Amino acid sequence: MSDTKSSVLQAALPLFVEKGFLHTSLEDAAVAAGIPVGELKKQFPTTDELFMELIKSMDNQKFDNMDSYEQTSESCWEQVVKFVKLAEHQIEIVNEKSLLPALMEFNMTSWRQKKNQDFIQWRYDVGTEEMIQFFKKGIDSGEFRPKQPIEAIVGFFGSQVNGLAIAVQWAGKEKIDYKKQIEMLLSYLQDVLDPVN
Repeated sequence: MSDTKSSVLQAALPLFVEKGFLHTSLEDAAVAAGIPVGELKKQFPTTDELFMELIKSMDNQKFDNMDSYEQTSESCWEQVVKFVKLAEHQIEIVNEKSLLPALMEFNMTSWRQKKNQDFIQWRYDVGTEEMIQFFKKGIDSGEFRPKQPIEAIVGFFGSQVNGLAIAVQWAGKEKIDYKKQIEMLLSYLQDVLDPVN
């Protein structure tokens, strides 16, 4: 990634966090990055493309973090717990300094556009496959003895975390007992993955 592209993404991130997807413009991003709008449009012709590139960059960091979990000497189950605790932290800050509300706006308002729909599907597919591979390492090592198909476990896990994040974002963490629900999710994962002690 070019330095200009990287600096634009860094400048755009706080705008999307503060203003959301719908209210952030290329002009805002150009001003924040300190470059002319025309220069920005050479890199990112639309706000959608700027946002999708930002999300790709952040997803890559998240997957790199998952890879770093796997490099530790922790058990696969300890890695799952760490990953779930990271998700809990992301849910906790969803209304503070999170990109999630902007991502929800993008997903809810842009999915009818073919290019955006393809991006949303691609993200789902890549994220699901990363999680499947993450859990399969525990199966391959003999640590996990899943009671359900791993694809179903991953789908359930993703739906629970995403749904919980949306509920906290809409209703507020004061009304949603997200910590208890994360605890219940971990209990479910422990039961369904059946890790060897």
